[in-house]
Amino acid sequence: MRPFFLSLLTAGCGDFGLVATGGEEGEALVGIEPQGQIRFDRASPSGRSQLEEVLVVSSGDAPVYVADVWVESNTAGVFFTSDSLPFPKMMDVGEEVPVTLRFAPVSAGTFNGTLIVESGAEGALLERQLLGEGCSDPDRDGDC
Repeated sequence: MRPFFLSLLTAGCGDFGLVATGGEEGEALVGIEPQGQIRFDRASPSGRSQLEEVLVVSSGDAPVYVADVWVESNTAGVFFTSDSLPFPKMMDVGEEVPVTLRFAPVSAGTFNGTLIVESGAEGALLERQLLGEGCSDPDRDGDC
Protein backbone atom coordinates (compact mmCIF):
# COMPACT_ATOMS: atom_id res chain seq x y z
CA MET A 1 0.00 0.00 0.00
CA ARG A 2 1.37 3.42 -0.97
CA PRO A 3 1.60 6.05 1.79
CA PHE A 4 -0.92 8.88 1.59
CA PHE A 5 0.54 12.41 1.55
CA LEU A 6 -1.57 15.53 1.53
CA SER A 7 -0.87 18.16 -1.10
CA LEU A 8 -0.02 21.49 0.51
CA LEU A 9 -0.32 24.98 -0.88
CA THR A 10 1.62 28.04 0.24
CA ALA A 11 -0.76 30.53 1.83
CA GLY A 12 -0.14 34.00 3.15
CA CYS A 13 -2.37 33.63 6.16
CA GLY A 14 -3.25 30.95 8.62
CA ASP A 15 -1.52 30.01 11.83
CA PHE A 16 1.55 28.45 10.28
CA GLY A 17 1.79 29.67 6.69
CA LEU A 18 1.01 26.39 4.91
CA VAL A 19 -2.52 25.14 4.59
CA ALA A 20 -3.53 21.68 3.38
CA THR A 21 -5.86 21.26 0.45
CA GLY A 22 -7.54 18.57 2.51
CA GLY A 23 -7.98 14.88 2.05
CA GLU A 24 -9.49 11.72 3.41
CA GLU A 25 -7.44 11.90 6.59
CA GLY A 26 -8.13 15.57 7.41
CA GLU A 27 -6.22 18.84 7.25
CA ALA A 28 -2.45 18.92 7.79
CA LEU A 29 -0.55 22.05 8.81
CA VAL A 30 3.16 22.64 9.24
CA GLY A 31 4.84 25.73 10.60
CA ILE A 32 7.87 27.36 12.13
CA GLU A 33 7.77 28.83 15.62
CA PRO A 34 8.43 31.56 16.46
CA GLN A 35 6.59 33.24 13.64
CA GLY A 36 7.97 36.21 11.77
CA GLN A 37 11.56 37.18 11.09
CA ILE A 38 14.26 35.33 13.05
CA ARG A 39 16.82 37.81 14.42
CA PHE A 40 20.19 36.90 15.84
CA ASP A 41 22.14 38.91 18.43
CA ARG A 42 25.09 40.92 17.16
CA ALA A 43 28.15 38.76 16.66
CA SER A 44 31.83 39.38 16.00
CA PRO A 45 33.50 37.71 13.02
CA SER A 46 36.27 36.61 15.40
CA GLY A 47 33.95 35.65 18.27
CA ARG A 48 31.43 32.94 18.98
CA SER A 49 28.54 32.36 16.65
CA GLN A 50 24.99 33.16 17.78
CA LEU A 51 22.42 30.38 18.12
CA GLU A 52 18.64 30.46 17.81
CA GLU A 53 16.35 27.49 18.22
CA VAL A 54 13.15 27.22 16.21
CA LEU A 55 10.51 24.51 16.10
CA VAL A 56 9.10 22.83 13.03
CA VAL A 57 5.54 22.12 14.17
CA SER A 58 2.83 19.80 12.83
CA SER A 59 -0.79 20.58 13.65
CA GLY A 60 -4.22 20.12 12.16
CA ASP A 61 -5.85 16.72 12.22
CA ALA A 62 -3.57 14.72 9.91
CA PRO A 63 0.15 13.92 9.85
CA VAL A 64 2.31 15.98 7.51
CA TYR A 65 5.36 14.95 5.49
CA VAL A 66 8.39 17.24 5.89
CA ALA A 67 10.97 16.51 3.20
CA ASP A 68 13.80 18.83 4.23
CA VAL A 69 14.87 21.91 6.21
CA TRP A 70 17.77 24.15 5.13
CA VAL A 71 19.04 27.73 5.02
CA GLU A 72 20.01 29.89 2.06
CA SER A 73 21.92 33.15 1.99
CA ASN A 74 23.61 35.41 -0.53
CA THR A 75 26.76 35.15 1.61
CA ALA A 76 27.99 31.55 1.92
CA GLY A 77 28.98 30.23 5.33
CA VAL A 78 27.02 32.71 7.45
CA PHE A 79 23.82 30.82 8.43
CA PHE A 80 23.73 27.11 9.28
CA THR A 81 21.23 24.51 10.52
CA SER A 82 21.86 21.68 12.95
CA ASP A 83 24.35 19.13 11.68
CA SER A 84 21.94 16.21 11.86
CA LEU A 85 18.25 16.82 11.25
CA PRO A 86 15.68 13.99 11.20
CA PHE A 87 14.27 14.91 7.79
CA PRO A 88 12.68 13.57 5.63
CA LYS A 89 10.05 12.66 8.20
CA MET A 90 6.32 12.07 8.53
CA MET A 91 5.38 14.28 11.49
CA ASP A 92 2.49 13.24 13.72
CA VAL A 93 -0.18 15.75 14.66
CA GLY A 94 1.17 17.96 17.46
CA GLU A 95 4.79 16.87 16.95
CA GLU A 96 7.54 19.49 17.29
CA VAL A 97 11.07 19.09 15.98
CA PRO A 98 13.69 21.55 17.31
CA VAL A 99 16.10 23.00 14.75
CA THR A 100 19.15 24.94 15.91
CA LEU A 101 20.20 27.79 13.63
CA ARG A 102 23.65 29.35 13.81
CA PHE A 103 24.79 32.77 12.65
CA ALA A 104 28.56 33.18 12.16
CA PRO A 105 29.35 36.47 10.37
CA VAL A 106 32.40 36.62 8.12
CA SER A 107 32.75 40.41 8.48
CA ALA A 108 31.02 43.45 9.93
CA GLY A 109 27.67 44.22 8.32
CA THR A 110 24.08 43.06 8.02
CA PHE A 111 23.39 39.57 6.70
CA ASN A 112 20.12 38.15 5.42
CA GLY A 113 19.14 34.57 4.85
CA THR A 114 16.12 32.32 4.59
CA LEU A 115 15.11 29.26 6.58
CA ILE A 116 13.18 26.91 4.30
CA VAL A 117 10.92 23.99 5.21
CA GLU A 118 9.86 21.76 2.30
CA SER A 119 6.73 19.76 2.96
CA GLY A 120 4.00 17.76 1.29
CA ALA A 121 4.13 15.41 -1.65
CA GLU A 122 4.39 18.35 -4.05
CA GLY A 123 7.20 20.15 -2.21
CA ALA A 124 5.48 23.28 -0.89
CA LEU A 125 7.96 25.69 0.71
CA LEU A 126 7.51 27.60 3.96
CA GLU A 127 10.07 30.36 4.51
CA ARG A 128 11.23 32.53 7.41
CA GLN A 129 13.62 35.43 6.94
CA LEU A 130 16.87 35.42 8.92
CA LEU A 131 18.66 38.60 9.98
CA GLY A 132 22.06 38.87 11.67
CA GLU A 133 24.48 41.70 12.26
CA GLY A 134 28.23 41.27 12.31
CA CYS A 135 29.90 43.93 14.43
CA SER A 136 33.25 45.60 13.95
CA ASP A 137 35.95 43.99 16.09
CA PRO A 138 39.25 45.79 15.35
CA ASP A 139 41.14 44.22 18.30
CA ARG A 140 39.80 40.75 17.35
CA ASP A 141 38.89 39.86 20.94
CA GLY A 142 35.49 38.46 19.96
CA ASP A 143 33.50 41.23 21.67
CA CYS A 144 31.21 43.69 19.89
